[in-house]
Order: sequence, then C-alpha cells, then structure tokens
Amino acid sequence: MRHRRIELSNTVKIVSDGAIAMPEIGDGRLIPVLILDCDLRRDLYDMVMAHQDMPPGDVTVTWARKIFSKKSVYLIIEFKKPAITEAIIEFDIAKYGGTADLIINARAFYFQPKDSGERVMEGLNKPKILVEVSYKAKLDDWDSILNSHLVKRFRKQGATKKEAVEAAKEHLEGMRRISLRDRQPS
Repeated sequence: MRHRRIELSNTVKIVSDGAIAMPEIGDGRLIPVLILDCDLRRDLYDMVMAHQDMPPGDVTVTWARKIFSKKSVYLIIEFKKPAITEAIIEFDIAKYGGTADLIINARAFYFQPKDSGERVMEGLNKPKILVEVSYKAKLDDWDSILNSHLVKRFRKQGATKKEAVEAAKEHLEGMRRISLRDRQPS
C-alpha cells in the first residue's frame, strides 16, 4: 500500500448526493451523483465546463484514509487533461458510507458542481462529468470499515452484538443487490 500525505485544503464539500441510471451509460447501472461545492475551487468548476465541449480527459482516482481512523475515507481525483488539478472528497462513513460503497461497485460517479443544481433532478441536463473509478483503487480494508460502522450503528439502536452483525450483513447485501442489479432498457 502506497502512503502519501493528503492535503486537506484541497477537500471539496459534498452538498448532496443521489444516483441515476441510464441505459446508454454504464450498462444501465445505478451511478451515484456527487453534488459538490466548487465555490472555493473554481478550477474544478472550470474543469466540468471544459469537459462539455471536448472528449473526457485523463483522470486518476484513488481511495485513501487517515492512518488509525475509520471515521472517513477520501476519494482523490487527479485530473490530467484538459488541465492539471486535484480534488479530494471526504466521505464521512456515518453520512456517506453507502454512497462511497455505491461508487466502488458502480466503478463511476457523476461530478456535478452545485452551480448545476443542488439536487440530482435539478441538474439532469446541466453540466456534470462522469468519472470512472477503477475497482482496483478500492481500499483493501473497505468492507471491514463499512461493516464495522454498520455494526456500531445497529448496536446504538439497541441490537445485541449477534443481531447487529447479522443486520449489518443483510443491510450491506441488500444495498449492493439494489445498486448492482442489471438495468436493461424496457
């Protein structure tokens, strides 16, 4: 595992999230949409606008986390074309763990600046870019991180340890079953 220092000043805040499925993109899979606050990162807004009139550029995506912390994971996006810039998106596991898991399994997400709408429905026909995320970029311990969080959440809701372990397993299986279902055009 490669270690590198993450510059948290490059962090872009998630305003909201959602998902869309279209037959012509990703074989109809459910693909998450991250609506991001680019007010302080106009370079990222400009990147989205630049992609509207040209083919997709080169991008490298990596998942990361702080050592000894399982509270958040980070998605590091390094754009190479049409300009060089980097974005880091923090996923608080309690709030966005399901979205992070959907990105991992969909192997993609839409990057939508909040200028295109603060809800997925508002931005359907507005500028956003599709970013591919290699499954190989997944953190080695991702399943363990998400499962631990789910077990803790069910324990706080009053489940016994055994019930919480089973509920976490069922919840994760259900989430993935819904997100990975083949969606064929009717």
